[in-house]
Amino acid sequence: MSSYLRSSIHTALFSAALAGAGVAHAAEPQQTAFIEEIEIVVVTGSYIEGAAEDAALPIDVLRAEDLAKQGSPSMVELVRRDANVVVSRTFSKIYGLAGLRVGYGLARKDIADNLRRLRMSWLNTLSLRAAIASLQDVDFVRETRRKNAETRKFVLAEMDKLKLVHPPSYTNFFALQVGQNGRDLPERVARFGIHIGNATETGWVRVTIGTMDEMKSFVKAMRTIFES
Repeated sequence: MSSYLRSSIHTALFSAALAGAGVAHAAEPQQTAFIEEIEIVVVTGSYIEGAAEDAALPIDVLRAEDLAKQGSPSMVELVRRDANVVVSRTFSKIYGLAGLRVGYGLARKDIADNLRRLRMSWLNTLSLRAAIASLQDVDFVRETRRKNAETRKFVLAEMDKLKLVHPPSYTNFFALQVGQNGRDLPERVARFGIHIGNATETGWVRVTIGTMDEMKSFVKAMRTIFES
């Protein structure tokens, strides 16, 4: 199993009910993840329900809004089925409120009541008002998703022209296989004023999708590096 896969789907998902633990943690079950052979891995709701039999399992759903048009199953359905889970969402991604540190969780009433008793802090009024306003601004979310999809389609098509392998992406970043000889790619693109994630041992890098102009600059740098 590649290090990228281990970081994409937390290993805690596969050891969710630790002995004596009241709560286990897992990252959002990805629609797809990959190993060296680019094998597709699907994490199903039934698997999660089984893993949550002995411990409440929080599922961190960071990018649900990015998948809204992709037919992705929602982990909220597990809450509706009274599963022993807590589904958390954030306003830090598509809503653009990362600095305000605000999000929310969905769970059965008994789980929510227990968590409420353990609460250690309160959100400030500014964060709450901004979160409520962002939920009402559906046009902003729709336009952000559209721009991101347009830019993602462009940059991935350019990576195809360079014959660089990448799994499907439905969000504002993608993974790129640059091989063992390309593990210095972050340093090489930095010379063009571009910063990407560090390469894994197996030659995968993560690239965040910016504006169209920014990604055109990235493509230009990649052409210079890989076509020279």
